[in-house]
Amino acid sequence: MMAPVIMWAPPPIWWNPTGFCAKAAGGSLYIMATPKIYTIPPGADFLKSLVRGLKSRLAPEALSRALILLPTHRAFQQLREAFLNEAGGGADMAMLLPDIRPLGEVEEEELMLSADGDFLKEVSAIPPAIDSMRRRMLLANLVLAAGFSKPQAFLLAADLAHLIDDALIEGCGFSELAALVPEKYAEHWQLIIKFLEIVSHNWPKILEDEKAIDAVDRRQRLTRLLIQHWQQNPPAHPVIAAGSTGSQPVTAEWLKCISMLPQGAVVLPGLDVHLEEEAWAELEPSHPQYLLSRLLKTLEAAREDVKAWPETADGTRAVLLSEVMRPSEAADRWRHLRPGEIPAQAWRGLEVIEATQEQEEAMAAALLLRKAVEEEGKMAALITPDRAMAKRVGALMRRWNIELDDSAGTPLSETPVGSYLNLLLEMPNGDLRPSQLMAFFKHPFTGAGLPREELLSHARHLEKEFFRKQPWGRGLKNWVNLFQKTSLTPAKAGVQTLDSGLRRNEGLEVLEKLSKNLESLTAKKDQPFPDWLKDFQKTAVSLAADENLLWREAEGAALGEFLESLQNGARDFVCSYADFAEIFRAALREKIVRRAWGQHPRLSILGLLEARLLRFDQVILAGLNEGAWPEERRVDPWMSTAMRVDLGCADPEIRLGQMAHDFVQQAAGPQVALLRSARAGETLTLPSRWLLRLEAVRALMGAEIPTAPYLSWARAMDFCEQLEPCDPPQVQVPAAALPKKINASDFEMWLRDPYAFYARRVLELRALNALDGEFGPRERGNVFHKALEKLAERYSNAWPPVAQQDFVRLVQDGFAAYGCSPEECKILSARLPELAQEYWFFEKKRRDLVSARYSEYQGALAMKVDNYSFSLEARADRIEVLKSGGLAILDYKTGSLPPEALREALRPQLYVEAVMAEAGGFPEAGKNPVAELAFVAFDQNKAKVSAKTLDLPPQAVEKIHRPGLENFIRAFLNKDGQFLAAPRAYAKWLDPAPDYARLARVAEWSKGALEQEEGDA
Repeated sequence: MMAPVIMWAPPPIWWNPTGFCAKAAGGSLYIMATPKIYTIPPGADFLKSLVRGLKSRLAPEALSRALILLPTHRAFQQLREAFLNEAGGGADMAMLLPDIRPLGEVEEEELMLSADGDFLKEVSAIPPAIDSMRRRMLLANLVLAAGFSKPQAFLLAADLAHLIDDALIEGCGFSELAALVPEKYAEHWQLIIKFLEIVSHNWPKILEDEKAIDAVDRRQRLTRLLIQHWQQNPPAHPVIAAGSTGSQPVTAEWLKCISMLPQGAVVLPGLDVHLEEEAWAELEPSHPQYLLSRLLKTLEAAREDVKAWPETADGTRAVLLSEVMRPSEAADRWRHLRPGEIPAQAWRGLEVIEATQEQEEAMAAALLLRKAVEEEGKMAALITPDRAMAKRVGALMRRWNIELDDSAGTPLSETPVGSYLNLLLEMPNGDLRPSQLMAFFKHPFTGAGLPREELLSHARHLEKEFFRKQPWGRGLKNWVNLFQKTSLTPAKAGVQTLDSGLRRNEGLEVLEKLSKNLESLTAKKDQPFPDWLKDFQKTAVSLAADENLLWREAEGAALGEFLESLQNGARDFVCSYADFAEIFRAALREKIVRRAWGQHPRLSILGLLEARLLRFDQVILAGLNEGAWPEERRVDPWMSTAMRVDLGCADPEIRLGQMAHDFVQQAAGPQVALLRSARAGETLTLPSRWLLRLEAVRALMGAEIPTAPYLSWARAMDFCEQLEPCDPPQVQVPAAALPKKINASDFEMWLRDPYAFYARRVLELRALNALDGEFGPRERGNVFHKALEKLAERYSNAWPPVAQQDFVRLVQDGFAAYGCSPEECKILSARLPELAQEYWFFEKKRRDLVSARYSEYQGALAMKVDNYSFSLEARADRIEVLKSGGLAILDYKTGSLPPEALREALRPQLYVEAVMAEAGGFPEAGKNPVAELAFVAFDQNKAKVSAKTLDLPPQAVEKIHRPGLENFIRAFLNKDGQFLAAPRAYAKWLDPAPDYARLARVAEWSKGALEQEEGDA
């Protein structure tokens, strides 16, 4: 028998079902013998049952004065609706609602209004709570001392704040750090312990300087004062704490106080009354009932002391789940389970859906929600801790124009205003990519001081005529400098235009204007964070299409709060712009926006915390895989699990117990679907341990869970009953439609993929280059060709050693012209002087063999094949007139050469140039026979220059190659000649044309290509 507690209390007695409140001599002294504790079983509608029980036991006037404490804000809102729903349409509609509040949020004002004297002084003496962002920035300053960068310190400060809160909640202060034995831990943990000792020593001093305390500390102080106040002055109104498991020690103390109040009661969520006492004694921290058993010990009550809440009935599903969740030490009882021991109705309404992959699981969940829409009044919810799954389902529901209420909200960074700010953060970055610049210009919030349509016109022109022409390096300043240096050349229409295709008025000015707007962010080095914030906000407003766009609706309000928090919290945090941008971006991801309108009224997506105490007609529990639900143990960078336990903090397994309790509460509903996917991406998953337990019990009992149709529906949503691939393209082109000019380089494509030639030269279709194209082999080849051409012009006669330095300088200038940074140029120039020396020797040896040289020689030859007349053109890298007689045609290559067989069979350009040369297509070289065809390879990695000669027998050009060329063209002129697509031609060593392969729809009709595409997906 527990010792009686003597309390002062008002005379009315409203609740006396188990203990007693005896009026003592004097008329106002009450002795509480037994705490008043109740439970609402799993499966019951917790909030509706709570309302009905209160209405049945309390008069309307007493109910209106009652204080009801609930664990979550969403439960607080739903309880208000439950009261209104229970009021009906009669006189009760005018009822006064009780005072409903979230548990744990103690109102200082209420304490001060109801207190007096010394107690009032105690309340007033508690310092205010430090602002969360201010706290984080101060902790970040401490973390900086450990050698981290400022952005790293900002991120780690959040984990450090979480650790401090955990220590405060569990009462395991950092003062115990000295008691930890360093030798037990790895060396890096020993260093962290030393750092935490520094934090534990300095943090209280910092708080004292701030004249504030941690928010958790303040809440706990106020709660304990309230407990003390209620013990001395019990409230004159009913107090009911409902739905809490008392996971925090101070909350458990408060619940104990409430349970002992004359008009107090505690209502527990889903206490297991079916588990036998022996098993109850074996509960481990990961068990769903562990926290409730620990709370009962704090309340000094046994399980049998807990009474069933009126107006509720225990369902058979609760019996089943009690068995499924049996403690591991007592699981041997499963061997004695017999069919029918648990009523068959316990399995009714329960569905288990195992999808093959995540998208299929999400579609099955979406179909369950969609079906609920068709049933009038039906409430349905997807409950999952897996945020990726929640987003998938939300996106799929938009297929039916249904927007779901997602309790997790949306990160501010993922809203339109957030994406605008994120893009703007990148603009001063010296590593800015063209795609980021274009994304900023095309963002609907961007104005850049121009009318929207005008800005878009400039942006499209910049993209098409400049950035997609060739790589230009990175960085806004770099591009402005390059554009300003680009020379003007007269266009055909007489209009001055840049040789890059960029019209100055449509490109350069808008870039210069943007660069000028960014000066406040680029002209300074380090300054206080709030100053960066002011400069950035001013820039964001000046570049916006409309200032009001930034502050509209919920996103604008959230942005205002966010900026104010950063402004006040980081007032003495000094950093560079790069650090500011990284910290701002990280903080933006953490700010959550919640819309108050636009969602479906009967469908929800909820996390585990938000779903507590809520009841739905259809519950979908998704993501039931190990690592998701239950989730993987959170990795704390500041303290290992062993260190936490040694320090006296809560066992991390308790978190698993909380998740298990959430699972049981929701799985006990009338209609429940349990979903998982066998794969996450390419990784095989393990079913949640609770699903495995459920399956084990089902198998032992011989029960059957009906097969749900939703998985087959999900697979049928985009199922094609019969795939009929299209036919390969077969194009016939009359001679009149063929191009009037054909380049020698075109024959390689024409030879291996006629359809690609048709698309490029007849239809004149060219794919745009990649927007973020990098400097690659093609650009390197262009640089070398240009350098060799200039070198040949400069040293047409003599060949002095200084030509080596000129070659290096010309190549490096070419790299810079492509926008390569000095660092990139240095890397690209590796072994370039050695290569220049090799080329000098190669050239010196060649000059002894030739009498004349022509570099980058543009030639043309009029040809006619049957009724097709055309000009055959080529730009030969180098043509030499040999002293021995005849011509040599050289082709420069800067990459690895293909195998010899492919060089001769599928690289016909040199043979075509030979045909032109012998027919006088290069007039200055004369009509001489071609004696040599060669590739000249510049291998920079090996610093080697070498010539690879092609096989060319005497008179081969006249007797083999020219007739072969004409016959090849003639084959496409007859009635059977077709330009066919040839996907087999896309092989290594060849220059692939994937854009034309897509145009030819190769993946649809080519089995091999289709299989390859699926394998790449």
